[in-house]
Amino acid sequence: MTADRLILAILVAVGALALFLEPAAGWALQNILRPDESSALLAQMNLARENTALKTRIAESEALARTTAVLGDSAHVPVFVYSRYPFSFKNELLIAAGSENGLVVGVPVFLPVVSGASPSPDTVGTILIGKVKGVFKRTASVQTVFDIGFQMTVRIGAAGTDAVLSGGAEPQLTLIPKNSVVVPGEAVYAAAPDLPYGLPIGEVGALRMSANQLFQEAALALSYTGNDLKIVVVSATKN
Repeated sequence: MTADRLILAILVAVGALALFLEPAAGWALQNILRPDESSALLAQMNLARENTALKTRIAESEALARTTAVLGDSAHVPVFVYSRYPFSFKNELLIAAGSENGLVVGVPVFLPVVSGASPSPDTVGTILIGKVKGVFKRTASVQTVFDIGFQMTVRIGAAGTDAVLSGGAEPQLTLIPKNSVVVPGEAVYAAAPDLPYGLPIGEVGALRMSANQLFQEAALALSYTGNDLKIVVVSATKN
């Protein structure tokens, strides 16, 4: 082996080691040895990264823009829900906002309404799906109506019939007075003292008598499923 080839072999070996231990130094050495080819490859890789980042930002911006357009105000902030696919954990969500965004435990969480009848001014384009359960720096956990531990006092229809919403895989309306006239399809809305009054939740489903025959009960009919919870809305609590 000639001296020139030996030096080249040593440089290649050093470059490979540098690329493994310190990628930036490795690329710099490779640019010295093969400037044209290395620069073109690096430029191509950078362009691919830029395209990937740009496509991601565009997708996120378009999704948030659609939600913001529906809300029509600054009192509600759209937030992404972290994916747990393929597992269907709809009883508790992890959202991409936390104490840095002013979230506190107990803040109501909504699903944005993207079509259908115009909502009332107090509940601009939203349906209550749960409350913030735990707050971290940049994330928060949300207890939804699909959680077996979720309970809330609600009212039904124009008559304002009292009931209790009991969460679970199939949320139920319980403790409906036996003699109250309740009809499937009537609106169910929040009446809990720790939330704004009248937040829409769902509708009355099939009715039945309770096991002790003292109250009526009904399924809570919802207009969404757990798979629809990709973007939720929280109240803007931080200026």
